[in-house]
Amino acid sequence: MNYNHEIDTAAELKAIRKRLRRRSLSIILISVLLAAGILLGTIFVVMPAIEKSYWDPKESSYGSEFSEDLELTLAAYGELFTDDVNITFVWAERTGFASHNLTIQYADTALGGDSLYTYGTLTKGNLSLPMDFMRTIPSNIFERGSYPEYPLDEEVKESVRDRLESLPDYTRVYVAASFPEDLTMEELLNFQSTLKNGTIGWIGIRNSEDDKQRLPLCGMTPFSGGILWENINDSYPYFNIKGEERTAESLAQHFKSLLKYSVDKETEGKGVGREPVSYYNEVLAYVEENGVNCYGCYLAASPATVLELLDNGVINQAWPMDAWIDF
Repeated sequence: MNYNHEIDTAAELKAIRKRLRRRSLSIILISVLLAAGILLGTIFVVMPAIEKSYWDPKESSYGSEFSEDLELTLAAYGELFTDDVNITFVWAERTGFASHNLTIQYADTALGGDSLYTYGTLTKGNLSLPMDFMRTIPSNIFERGSYPEYPLDEEVKESVRDRLESLPDYTRVYVAASFPEDLTMEELLNFQSTLKNGTIGWIGIRNSEDDKQRLPLCGMTPFSGGILWENINDSYPYFNIKGEERTAESLAQHFKSLLKYSVDKETEGKGVGREPVSYYNEVLAYVEENGVNCYGCYLAASPATVLELLDNGVINQAWPMDAWIDF
């Protein structure tokens, strides 16, 4: 028997097994490294890239960290459709992939301007807000706000008058005041300048022909201070409107800019999502052709002031909303 040959064969087999083990370990190591690389690439490259495709609540399209799109979007919607939501700040807390909890600070300027808070979420580009937040203006509180018209019964009007007459001088009432005819922005400014012991809040803007119904009602708050966002006016003229800039032309352009901004954001999928793009485009087309005119306003004033406006025919209807003691 050739023992040396057997020994050489065994040694060779052992060497082959050793090389195979090394090769297997190398393959396993390479596979692990590749898997780790893919995982890290997914975590640090792919996932962030995908997340960026969703709406970032801290995104600012206007070159300023103090003009975040989400705040502007909520501010435009609040002014167009509500009488009491004046956005002042939005905080966003990241809770996961393309997911954020939102804390929204706003002021009710008509009733004192105290800071109020509500909460929402922004998840994979889907904005969710409480249903009762930013609720739209009721269609029947202005006599000529929409079609058909909603005049109060004479008995109701007399009841409102009796209540106003019974209130002491130190109270202040908040009413939806209807004008007998639409006011141009110049006429609105004249009304505002002659108004005694009262302030104008949200105003309703005519958004369709007299014999058509386009809901919700929409308008703006032309005399509210509000927050001034940086650089936004470069893209949307008079989106911010300062006191010394309030002219008939700037008020009209302010309303159009609110609409144009809303069109752009809804088109991008970064709007509130409660009204379709077509709504904003239709209203914008109407006011471009017919002008920006006002059929009524929210008015905070003394009872005597409201009665005087009714007696003089400046307003033809006052729908009571609230009342409080004026210190």
